[in-house]
Amino acid sequence: MTLLQVAGAVAVAQSLLIAIALVSKKTGSRTSNLLLSALFLSFALLTAGFATLAAGFGRYPRWYEAATLATGASFLIGPLLLLYVKSLVVPRFRMSRTDWTHFAAFVVFAIAAVTLLNVTDDLKALRRYLPLVISSVVIVHNAVYFVWTIRRLAAARGGAWLRALASGEGELAWLKVIVPGFVVLWLSRLQFCVVGDITRARWCPYKGSTYILGAFVISNVLLYLIIRSVQVLPAQIRYGKSDLDELEKRRRKEELLRLMDARKPYLNPSLTMSGLARELRISPRHLSQIINEMFGRNFCDFINGYRIEESKRLLSDPVRGERSILDIAYEVGFNSKSTFNSAFKKYTGMKPSEFRSIRSALSRPA
Repeated sequence: MTLLQVAGAVAVAQSLLIAIALVSKKTGSRTSNLLLSALFLSFALLTAGFATLAAGFGRYPRWYEAATLATGASFLIGPLLLLYVKSLVVPRFRMSRTDWTHFAAFVVFAIAAVTLLNVTDDLKALRRYLPLVISSVVIVHNAVYFVWTIRRLAAARGGAWLRALASGEGELAWLKVIVPGFVVLWLSRLQFCVVGDITRARWCPYKGSTYILGAFVISNVLLYLIIRSVQVLPAQIRYGKSDLDELEKRRRKEELLRLMDARKPYLNPSLTMSGLARELRISPRHLSQIINEMFGRNFCDFINGYRIEESKRLLSDPVRGERSILDIAYEVGFNSKSTFNSAFKKYTGMKPSEFRSIRSALSRPA
């Protein structure tokens, strides 16, 4: 078994694990989690198809048919990415009949591929031209959906969409990796089409390996994000070699609290661990240790706690009663309404709209 085959198998296994983890995820939008899970299932299927062909199994008719159908998952990835972004930026998003039509290209491909593979007798000619046709259509299809997705995100975030994406807060942390990964894999598919399907250049040994290696790297980065987000290692192990003593940690804790109250850095939607550490003039690792050990939270929860308290103040203010919940979410530093709603319910046990209604009722004269 070659290293390339191992990388392909690992990428498929990791993508399936991520998909399963998303299905069982209790936080965030259920629809968003299911769409993202479906995206990774499609990614696993596509990678499995490429790995099968790269391993040389394409010379067997049944394996070739299965791999060809698996690569048809390319027609699912673009629509699923668009719908996932839509679920993040559209309040109470639910799949409509129009949304389901995005999968029409995959249905057409599946029917056409099954029919063609079963009626043709000239398998050699089919292997010569079918990959070129599929790759060409997929490249255009995915490019259209990528532009559509970015436009959808830009429409929701205005000129700050790129900053929101780069900050990777909450659910956008997935997009921070998925969007660049989508571009890398699209370029790999383009290279595969030009070198492997059009010119059929024998001088290039990397026709299919670039896609598989790209899938391997992306799946590992995403798995790392999951492990980091759930704080797998206890603090004693993570910070076992830290040079901070108890006195210094308490001093830094007080400095952090004063900074959060005076400057309110949490209102910045692009706030990162490194940025906050620079304001405190300490290392990001030391800041992470202080937040974990002195507050019992991770960085995201720590920052969101301040944002929720600020949002509660704004939601309780009768002067701001006409402002939408989305506007308040943006004002306190959140990048999407779904992330704000999930965080608000996590800290208060109710939705922002419910909190506002209760406060409004209490403020009315008897």
